[in-house]
Amino acid sequence: MKLNKILLKGLVAILPIAATLYLLVWLMTTAEHVLGGLLQIALPDGWYRPGMGLVAGIGVVLAVGFMMENFFARKVVAWVEEFNIPGPVYKEHLRRGA
Repeated sequence: MKLNKILLKGLVAILPIAATLYLLVWLMTTAEHVLGGLLQIALPDGWYRPGMGLVAGIGVVLAVGFMMENFFARKVVAWVEEFNIPGPVYKEHLRRGA
């Protein structure tokens, strides 16, 4: 019985790491295959180097992350502003800058 618990704890520790590594490898190979092919078409002959698709994939992920951050930040600010409570408590809070 104790051996089963230890085995389960080991699996719970290893599976997220393995899944993350698998996802990263898949993302890198897919980005290189798809974006690398597009870059080979878009760039003049001799300019493309292996790995440029991966760099472009990282750039796409970063761009999407920035867009999502700004989108969600605006939504959160709008949601908080809906609860604009007039009164001394709110005004005191704003005056202190807290």
